[in-house]
Amino acid sequence: MSDIIDECRKLNQMLKDSEEYRKYVQARKNLRANKDLYKSLKELKRINADIHNYSGDNRFDDLSKMLIDYDDLLHNSVVSDFLRAESRLSGLIREMYSVTARDIFFEVVNEDD
Repeated sequence: MSDIIDECRKLNQMLKDSEEYRKYVQARKNLRANKDLYKSLKELKRINADIHNYSGDNRFDDLSKMLIDYDDLLHNSVVSDFLRAESRLSGLIREMYSVTARDIFFEVVNEDD
């Protein structure tokens, strides 16, 4: 098992050395330098999550309204650079998980099952 953990540490370092991660860190730094932008983006992400998790029949209308309300924020270059970098890093991490777990079948048995 220690060999697997050692390889995971190497993979972790490779991820931190990747262009995707470096761009994400820089974009996050740029975003956080402007507290108002950062606060507004956090609010937008909260609203987006609420719509996706809790909206009923009006999800499309709610999303449309959100996009209109936050149009200026979404077109801000600092925000759009961050969202693009976040998306690319997230995609890389999802692909890493997918490759790592490919062909591994694992089932957790609970008392409730």
